[in-house]
Amino acid sequence: MKRFASHYLFLPEHGWMKQMVVEIENDNVSRIFPLSEESERVQWMPGVSVLLSDTDVTKDFNREAMLADKITPLLAETKIVDYIASDMNEVIMQKKWVVFRLFPFDFTEMQPYSATKLAILR
Repeated sequence: MKRFASHYLFLPEHGWMKQMVVEIENDNVSRIFPLSEESERVQWMPGVSVLLSDTDVTKDFNREAMLADKITPLLAETKIVDYIASDMNEVIMQKKWVVFRLFPFDFTEMQPYSATKLAILR
């Protein structure tokens, strides 16, 4: 099991959540929860974590094209939502997810910079 926390988590069709932890087991997101305190079991990853359904990610995807064509348009959704454990974890359990990290990130515009890198968290 691995746990990653970031400044923001973006969940498509739901919006932005501040300082969330994504827990990954067996290459799948098992749950998300708020980062309430520092823990040696949580790895801090500055920037933004984005969850995408594994059906939206092809095996041989191009990182730059993925960022430009799929992720950046999704991020235009500007609402910041409150985390509700039962609701969000129910959403998480419905699909298999891939976690992407975007860093560096423009938190003023809530969009990636031209120099933003895309990495998969596993």
